[in-house]
Amino acid sequence: MTTRTLSLSGALAGKTMNGRLTRDGTTETNGEATLPPGNAGTLTNATTVTAASASHDVVTGATVDLYWTGATPGVRRGMVAGTVAGTTIPVSGGTGDTLPPGGTAVVIDTQVIIDFDSTAASLLLVVVAQQRRASVQFQQNAGTVILSLDLGKYGEDGEPFCWASSTWVASPFGADVGKVAVSNGDSTGSNTVTIGALRT
Repeated sequence: MTTRTLSLSGALAGKTMNGRLTRDGTTETNGEATLPPGNAGTLTNATTVTAASASHDVVTGATVDLYWTGATPGVRRGMVAGTVAGTTIPVSGGTGDTLPPGGTAVVIDTQVIIDFDSTAASLLLVVVAQQRRASVQFQQNAGTVILSLDLGKYGEDGEPFCWASSTWVASPFGADVGKVAVSNGDSTGSNTVTIGALRT
């Protein structure tokens, strides 16, 4: 048997609070990817991103995520990069938030896939940690989306995702996980996304 404990401490409303979350399991799954900085640019129109630098790393045919900030921040995941020419990156498709107006500053980043085979019924404790804004999308093996997270969406860099079984929060994992698609929504630095799960 493997026991894992997460601790929480801090202050709220003038009071110091401490707590812990403990679960017992038998199997663990982990995955990690260190992502280079995302590519800053401008959404020229609904089908084109103009990168701020010709040294961007988006290539023709890549699966990319597109981020923006502002009053209504968002991310559109799983877009496909068309024929890239210099700083011009055609984009199409994807799911998630509706694209913002042309002229909006964006960050575009190529998805990285982390293998993460875990049956939904076996999950007891799942944690995702990162340093900067990141898209973390749990998928089935065939790519069907199970759970999409936009961590750091409102600027709270380093805020993790945590779910534990046997709480008042139902499992967000409605199907077996095969992989996790991640990307960096920050153009100012690299971003290590770490995922861990305790299973029965």
